[in-house]
Amino acid sequence: MQKFYSRTAWPAVVSAILLALTGVGIGVPGTYLAVLGGSWYYMISGVVLVLASVLVWRRRLSGLWLYMVFFTGTILWSLWEVGMDAWALMPRLAYFAFGAMWLMTPWVRRSLYRGQQ
Repeated sequence: MQKFYSRTAWPAVVSAILLALTGVGIGVPGTYLAVLGGSWYYMISGVVLVLASVLVWRRRLSGLWLYMVFFTGTILWSLWEVGMDAWALMPRLAYFAFGAMWLMTPWVRRSLYRGQQ
């Protein structure tokens, strides 16, 4: 059995921490927004990101897949909300697109595959 905190685990640990911080960062104010009658997107996204962070922390590849499902949903929600306005889409998608690219890098994916053993 491989140690979790090996040299190859750092991408999974960093990714999990960033996902958790992002999830809490949008989930807590998103819950307040939902209580006020606004969009539920941010609350649901926060929960999904925290869930993905737990899976990535455990070095499960399913955390990456959950993030990709979340990102696909975010793209669809953004297009529904603002249409094809590039300037309005940028703040809704840029950060999460960077997260998707980060999670797809070879070193992050390898660190998640190693957790499957």
